[in-house]
Amino acid sequence: MPKVSILMTSYNHEKFIGESIESVLEQTFTDFELIIVDDRSTDSSFKIIKSFKDERIIAIQNKRNMGPEYAFEIMRKMAKGKLVAIADSDNVWEKDKLQKEVDFLEKHPKYTAVFTRANIIDEYGNPYTDESSAYHDVFNVENRSRQEWLKRFFYRKNCLCHPSLLIRREAYEECGMIVDGLWQVPDFYKWIKLCLKKEIYVLEDKLINFRVHRNNISGEHSVENILRSNNEFYHIYELFYEVNEKDFPLVFNEADQYTVNGKINIKFALSKILLGHDPAAQALGLKTLFEMLNNEKERKQIFELYGYDDVSYKRDETIYSPFAPANVTIYKAKLYFDFGDGFNEEDTMASNFVTDTEGEFHVEFNNIDKICKGKKIINLRFDPCEYCVKMKLSNISACGKNLGFRVAQENYPLGKYTKSSGYDIFLINDPVYLVSNFKQTIKSLSVSGEIKVLETNEILDIKRRTAFKNKIKRIKLKIDSEKAKTKRALKKW
Repeated sequence: MPKVSILMTSYNHEKFIGESIESVLEQTFTDFELIIVDDRSTDSSFKIIKSFKDERIIAIQNKRNMGPEYAFEIMRKMAKGKLVAIADSDNVWEKDKLQKEVDFLEKHPKYTAVFTRANIIDEYGNPYTDESSAYHDVFNVENRSRQEWLKRFFYRKNCLCHPSLLIRREAYEECGMIVDGLWQVPDFYKWIKLCLKKEIYVLEDKLINFRVHRNNISGEHSVENILRSNNEFYHIYELFYEVNEKDFPLVFNEADQYTVNGKINIKFALSKILLGHDPAAQALGLKTLFEMLNNEKERKQIFELYGYDDVSYKRDETIYSPFAPANVTIYKAKLYFDFGDGFNEEDTMASNFVTDTEGEFHVEFNNIDKICKGKKIINLRFDPCEYCVKMKLSNISACGKNLGFRVAQENYPLGKYTKSSGYDIFLINDPVYLVSNFKQTIKSLSVSGEIKVLETNEILDIKRRTAFKNKIKRIKLKIDSEKAKTKRALKKW
């Protein structure tokens, strides 16, 4: 019986699969079986697979294209090892990858799975140098408890490298990690299911060469994949309802906001937290709140604890509707807190808003003291949305006191921010204001002003005018400099 079962999925990777198989067969740890499931490739992938003559290889080709997740059904029926490793047909392992992971799990029984960091390579095997790519450092993550992993997944999404995984085989059954119907985010779904019950660890060593190539770059940005991702994230967010009451405050930043006299309804709390996320999360949150209002026992509970009723729901489905018509823009505002270690995605509050016909808006952030948990706020930042906008803030106030604010102009490269007729013009999808004159402890904050999303033709026109103004400024500075030089020369003469 082999100690490790390695599952390699294959589909139309004839350029890479030979190197991938070789990197597995050349491992310093040799007690394994390699199950390769080819998903009916239309290129020569399966022919290449069959060309390898190694008794540890079990080669299977599906009768029709079934999707990569079907390989896990085969693994469940065929795998003999107590440990399971995942390999993709376009990535390459370092020779000691398996040995280091096996050693780790043997020495640390508290962990159910181990991952590694990754070298990112291009389709030719060279280092991938595009620092703007999401792949650049996504797998360089620090270790944390399973609750902290869940928090990282909820607020910042996936960061684990699937083909670096070695896992105890029983976890697939115990945690419900074999799933059908997901094409875009099945790995992410599994990590959440895993961390709901088990501890995981990421080795600092980069033991896999993760290949970024034309197919996986263009694929993730295709319309079809984006639409599927939006739908599948609905099921991702559903998993967080399985977080128990003990873990809930460790996973969700906003938990304290929904704790009243030591009591919390976590189903209600999560539904409200979901409203501050993307449309898939909002749809799920609204659906669950609707169901709670139509359950006599739950309706009574959430009214007694939070004063939440039909009128409250009416407000929520107006502000947070994921089905807003095309002519209504829903803005997702965020408030960032710096407690001494800079701004980050985990120390934030979110609140959505819409504008009236004149573009005016008002947005509230409540229960800030519960987010702070006694920590002192060093700096405060307001991000109104993720659009290119022109806007005019008229007021930021806390506890009845008007606060100061300014655009964080240092955040913007030349030509990405300008000011015109009293409006701040942001030509980048990240308007940022820094807030000043606030007390170290504040309970709520409100923001009012005007905002308008810029159309593409407006952005281009502003960029042209800004570039022209900057050119005039440079010419004027040059003329002034030459005048000063001439003046100095004449004076010396």
